[in-house]
Amino acid sequence: MDSEGGNIFGSYWTPFTDGWHDLTIRSIDNQDYQTNLSASFETDSNPPFITLNSNTEDISATAKFEINVQDYSDLQSLKYRVDGEEWIELDRTQQDVSFSWDSTKYDDGECLLEIECVDEWGSTNKIYKNLKIKNKGLINSIAPSNVFTDNVVQISAIIDYANPNSVNIVIAKYDSEVLAEGQKIPMKQEGDYYYGDLFFEDPGTYVYSIEIDTGHGKLKSYEQNILVSEAQNGIVKNDKDNAMPSLNFIAVILIITLISAKKRN
Repeated sequence: MDSEGGNIFGSYWTPFTDGWHDLTIRSIDNQDYQTNLSASFETDSNPPFITLNSNTEDISATAKFEINVQDYSDLQSLKYRVDGEEWIELDRTQQDVSFSWDSTKYDDGECLLEIECVDEWGSTNKIYKNLKIKNKGLINSIAPSNVFTDNVVQISAIIDYANPNSVNIVIAKYDSEVLAEGQKIPMKQEGDYYYGDLFFEDPGTYVYSIEIDTGHGKLKSYEQNILVSEAQNGIVKNDKDNAMPSLNFIAVILIITLISAKKRN
């Protein structure tokens, strides 16, 4: 050890491993008398090591993440957040932790996942992962054309999501360039398709989308417009001079039968 003046000596030592260490200090005077002093101490020089077991950046509906944390010391906190929102605490007592994240509460696009771990010594580590949310592409529907009032129109959709709680059409009408509150109409499943019927009493421009209740969130398709026209009622002109008398269906059958009988004779 190096003398720092007077009876003070000092030295620096860097632990290469975390854990308990035994320290022995020996002092020898000019008459070769020795004094030994021993002490044990614990060190944790490394921050927690976090492994996120997720091989994909593309997220749809509910995503599950698995975390493995390696550290000599117990953890003080383990948490995550998305896009700088509030931190969500995870179980810091477990080495392997999993959590589910509902992406349906976010718009399609990119967002940032942060995971932070702090041990009881205050050592901190953070990892980041970019996530790409794509939920609207799971629902495919084509808007109908040539829609008229007082007619039932069927909307169909293909949904790439297994066992949803419910599927609904959300339809609203533009009134003076303002979109009215939407109305939900349940859809029924037949094979790989979902169907729902719409009936329009008034002409105008309507906006519809398909909404899925997953049980933990909602998936929604892109909005599409439906242009509804006024139904054209047929006009019948009664002209006695040009009118063609209509024949009863049974009478027509009877005439055809008589003609066939004459030909045989």
